[in-house]
Amino acid sequence: MILLILASLVPPFGMTTRANAQLNGSTTVNADRTVVFQYQGDSTTASVNLAGDMNGWSTNATPMTKDTNNIWSVTTSALTPGKHQYKFVLNGSNWITDPQNPNQMSGNSVVYIPGFYAITAAAQIQQGTTSNLTAVGLKADGTDETLSGVSWSVTPSTAATIDANGVLTANPLPSGSSNLPITITGQKDGVTVTQDSTIVQTLTEQPGGKQVVLVGDIQSTVQKAAWDPASSVTRMLYQGNGLYKITLKNVPAGNYQYKVALGGSWAENYGANGASNGGNIPLTVPQTKDVTFYYSDTTHLIVDSTTYTVATPVLSGTGITINPTLLDYNLTGVYSTVVNLPAGTYNDLVIKDGSKTINIDPFTLDTAKNVTFSYDIATGIVFNDLSSNKVSTGDLYFNSKNPAFKSIYGAVPTGKTVTFNLQAKK
Repeated sequence: MILLILASLVPPFGMTTRANAQLNGSTTVNADRTVVFQYQGDSTTASVNLAGDMNGWSTNATPMTKDTNNIWSVTTSALTPGKHQYKFVLNGSNWITDPQNPNQMSGNSVVYIPGFYAITAAAQIQQGTTSNLTAVGLKADGTDETLSGVSWSVTPSTAATIDANGVLTANPLPSGSSNLPITITGQKDGVTVTQDSTIVQTLTEQPGGKQVVLVGDIQSTVQKAAWDPASSVTRMLYQGNGLYKITLKNVPAGNYQYKVALGGSWAENYGANGASNGGNIPLTVPQTKDVTFYYSDTTHLIVDSTTYTVATPVLSGTGITINPTLLDYNLTGVYSTVVNLPAGTYNDLVIKDGSKTINIDPFTLDTAKNVTFSYDIATGIVFNDLSSNKVSTGDLYFNSKNPAFKSIYGAVPTGKTVTFNLQAKK
């Protein structure tokens, strides 16, 4: 009899009493692309609302319903494929990320909706040439894949043709036109994706760049929408070697924020100090003026002309047929250029930076070679990649526990940023 009583107090194997039910996982993406969001509340939870890009970040448009175990849930309508950001709003004002979802971007939780969600296309396509289009699909784990079987079209239809493999052929521009904006459309599995581009007479940027867009409330000075990662108006022009640039004309006086987004979405974005998903960069414009923005896809640093001054150092001397201007491709203050030099001795090369002239040490080339000249504007140091000696990176280290490493400047307080300057053997 006792055994029977004990058995009646223990639930069958694999079952849990509802009084102790706990949420395991917070989002379920259904085959029809509707999504079930859930949140485990407690005794202090009076209301929960879903806020995200699917409802304009409204705090009350998508209320969630509580069950007897204090699990709040809501099922959305079908969402477009892509990476959708969201938060939960507790008790009307407490914004939190989803504690059951480890996937985040830009400080928000993110849910992945698989399917066709982006088109990769050159921002500029020269008339009479071809350009490859790529249909990008999102997988359930948040990674991208290249899709085939896409139906392509372009508007206006007279501007270009696109074959089944996504090869766009740009027709000659109408007489008197220097450019023609176009919209590329792809359709697959009931999903339609568009991407803007421009057919031009002559390219004004280097080929091979990515879709890099200046985003922020600064966009509202040149278009209606702010924080738009797919904007064609604030897409930055590729300058080569990973450097991008855009100038916004007549920006009104005011305080703004900005960062950059890649690929037409928030999946990859960079903010303050070049950090992935980093904070917004503040910008103060004291009076109406043009503002130029620069982004390095090597360091992911972003700067603007209100705080960053562009130098124009020029390389000249024997063998330099066209005196090139060195550029700060990494936005670190080190300017560089690559020059093809024939075999010979070079003893009169200089870099002119305003009123300063920096002499380059003489050198001899046994064969023709592409030479990279670099100039640190802060120190005035000039260096190049002529040496065939390789730096042994394994021998470069700092041992903070060894007193010998502290003998020159002493110990450094914890948390202090330290800059190391290394001079290689000549």
